Amino acid sequence: MQAEAVAYQQPGGSLLVLTDVRDTILSSEVMDFVKESSARATKHVRKEAIIGITGIRQVLLDAVSRFSGQQFATFDDVEAAKDWLVDDDS
Repeated sequence: MQAEAVAYQQPGGSLLVLTDVRDTILSSEVMDFVKESSARATKHVRKEAIIGITGIRQVLLDAVSRFSGQQFATFDDVEAAKDWLVDDDS
């Protein structure tokens, strides 16, 4: 993917990532892609905020976190996620 190519060119631990999964349709193929992509990008990501995690999506996100070793913070709205991303104390 084009986003991955750009991410892999960035210094380790430098990326602030905001992902919005509201209104997405999950499938096993999508989950496999997300797990593999997260595992490859982990060393480049400093913090990742995700919007739209409810119900079963939390269980799936926990699985992605275990597989990739990456920690995610979940939020209900974009502004709260952005604030957290740029807060150096969190």
